[in-house]
Amino acid sequence: MPRPKISKTVLQIATTPHIRSEKDEEKLCDILAKKCGWQVVRFSQARATMQTEGIPDRLYVNAQHKTALWWEVKRAGGQLTRAQYELLCALNACGHRVGCGTLEDFTAVLAGRFHPIITVTNWADRGFRGEPKPKKAK
Repeated sequence: MPRPKISKTVLQIATTPHIRSEKDEEKLCDILAKKCGWQVVRFSQARATMQTEGIPDRLYVNAQHKTALWWEVKRAGGQLTRAQYELLCALNACGHRVGCGTLEDFTAVLAGRFHPIITVTNWADRGFRGEPKPKKAK
């Protein structure tokens, strides 16, 4: 059977995190989730909405494993907003599994390399969009 042709552009986007947009990250995370048996519920929209500020981009649901994961998709170099961070923390405090980040972060969480809340902490350490950058400890 012949291998499907993948354009150089698509291959470059999938294998080069620093040039992927957030929309690229969303698509790649969704593809991976579906291949791993997760249902994808999308909340992100490119336009202004009446949704509550800070709602994560995705809710991934795996009925077979009786688990769900709220995920805020980020591109390399992106930042959480304060509202996103606060809602992810509140959901976590209520017992929900939450995480955020790039395709690489999502892959690591699905592979069980670390708990998803670690991704939220790691991204929050980068500072919040629209706020002054945190000063690094000496």
